[in-house]
Amino acid sequence: GSSGSGKTTAVHTLTRAMMYCSTQDESDLQSSVYKLHYVNPVAMTNLSDLFGKPGSTVWQDGIFTCLMRKACKMNNTQTWLCLDSPGSSDWTSCIEHVFSKEKILRLGDGSQIPIPANVKIMLETTDLQHVSPSLLMKTGLIYFDDSTLGWKPQRSEER
Repeated sequence: GSSGSGKTTAVHTLTRAMMYCSTQDESDLQSSVYKLHYVNPVAMTNLSDLFGKPGSTVWQDGIFTCLMRKACKMNNTQTWLCLDSPGSSDWTSCIEHVFSKEKILRLGDGSQIPIPANVKIMLETTDLQHVSPSLLMKTGLIYFDDSTLGWKPQRSEER
């Protein structure tokens, strides 16, 4: 859906609800921490800012790969990484393997970051026109129509 259709509010509500539900089960307090990180891929000047590039001697992580590595190390935290921008084959092709059965982020230097069960990746986008059909087949889609919520929920969020 387009801007203002309620996508971000729904994600925040879902993470708060999951955190609340997990704290109700006292035997499972370890998994009650949720982190939500938003990254706007089109705000980067090039893909290396997002996914990394070769440095003079070692690989230099981009913003997304840096967040991914940190999230993978935090076993007791449910981390959601949300890529929030219009869908583009430029950056979506770089994360296609994350949504496969392998759940691996492949980097330009040939290394791989396996994605553990506590890390989730979401695409929050206004359109899917430039996203490959193979990526769409590997994901779950939720569509937010502009007319479903209207302006009232946005007004209550401002208070």
